[in-house]
Amino acid sequence: MNYNNLVDSLFCSNCESIDILKGNIKCTSIDCSCTENSNFASLLDMFANLCYLIEGSNFKDFNSEMNFIDQRDIKNHIVEINQIWNNHLSTKPYFSNEFKYINPASLYIIKGDLIKQRNNKLLLIRIVLWIRTLDNHFSILFDYIENEIIKESHFYTHRGVLLLKLKSKIANYIFEIRKKLPHTDPNRLKLKYFLNNLHLTKKEFSNNSINHKYLDFGTSKNFKNSDIGDLKIGFLSGNFTVDDYEWCIEDQNDYSKLFYFKGINNENEYTENIIKSINELLESNPHFIILPELSAPVELQEKIQAEIDNYYFNKIMNKEPVNLLMVFPGSFHSWNNNNTYIYNVSRVINSSGELVEKIYKQNQFIIKKDESHTGILESFKMHDGYEKISFINKDITIFDTSLGRIAILICIDFIIDEIADVLEDRLVDIIFVMAMTHKPDSGKFKRRFQELSEKNKAVVIIGNNSEKEVKNLINLPGIKNPYITNNSSEIKSIKELF
Repeated sequence: MNYNNLVDSLFCSNCESIDILKGNIKCTSIDCSCTENSNFASLLDMFANLCYLIEGSNFKDFNSEMNFIDQRDIKNHIVEINQIWNNHLSTKPYFSNEFKYINPASLYIIKGDLIKQRNNKLLLIRIVLWIRTLDNHFSILFDYIENEIIKESHFYTHRGVLLLKLKSKIANYIFEIRKKLPHTDPNRLKLKYFLNNLHLTKKEFSNNSINHKYLDFGTSKNFKNSDIGDLKIGFLSGNFTVDDYEWCIEDQNDYSKLFYFKGINNENEYTENIIKSINELLESNPHFIILPELSAPVELQEKIQAEIDNYYFNKIMNKEPVNLLMVFPGSFHSWNNNNTYIYNVSRVINSSGELVEKIYKQNQFIIKKDESHTGILESFKMHDGYEKISFINKDITIFDTSLGRIAILICIDFIIDEIADVLEDRLVDIIFVMAMTHKPDSGKFKRRFQELSEKNKAVVIIGNNSEKEVKNLINLPGIKNPYITNNSSEIKSIKELF
């Protein structure tokens, strides 16, 4: 293998894989001319290309070599690379739109430095340290966001989405207050743990498409650590039994039935009580409000949205501060416009009462057949019951905010492996779950929130719809047991949880 070809392949946009220590290269075509395929759309695009090729076995090889190299030599490498890059920037500086273009000289000086290395081992060490130098350079993007030069924290490249590693302000507050370090993820030999500012996500997921939305929290966007303890979550959780719903049960085949809820019994009285309770919560000026799964038909969700709009208007007119950031008004079964599909859907509302997203449940609940079923559930004595919903809408929306990355899920979706893979890969910090389950604090739910707490330092907030003892749950990273309560309506601040 020609050494120059090995370096060229690191900058080839058609290179599928490379093993630097062994000198093996695989491109999309056998006769690939790597030197002709190094046309990158931006500096970020080149950076993503390097991350893509180094992640995995190359990065593990790098960590292995680091165990046997004098750290003084590593320090010398770092100093040399920083000097080369800083000298380059002094003559060819990047400006506020640096993520949108690349200066050809940048590619030239990096390749030139790598070609000077004496062997494949030094090449591997040098390229990984170059990646970290570039990553440190991109810390300037945080300043651009803070100064409102840009409103972007995710960047599309030909290798996948590059995410700015937003600071998880709740997790940082918790570990600072408790003077404890986060648990160490045993899967540490990943490039994302080596870099401080950017993370190259997976290009594709098997079942889901991922949307990132930048959500500006307006006047409440600049959270300081001292403010995080006062961050308040409002719960309005359900106390439903199966007899509280108007059911529709259909035969599917000899072994199963389909079911969905057409409405809630005594719906007018129920709606009036919910709106009253929403306004009582708003009097405490919370930052978030969450209702559970199957607690609010779409018409009620729209009425909650109108109440938020009115609340915001009155606050602004009276020149009063508005803490409210997002409202998750529960979900319900709803036909689409042409009565073709039923969705389990929720409307996500921002502080001013605007609809910012619709969240769709992507997996169906199953009522297992049981001869002990009584009442409405007698239909499922001999047949399994499957929730009659469409799960063709596979979009997962992640909100990039000044508080961290936020995802909203409906019940069983939280424990689905493919969705957890997305949450981990996209560095989600706060997960709201609108649930309807007997035990959100145990079993698969517990395993999932413990796993995400360890891997992402994620905060998991569950608003539950159940007549059982656990209505609400908040799991904080670094704290052994989650907060659980049987209160149907309450406000909890972060500092009250430990």
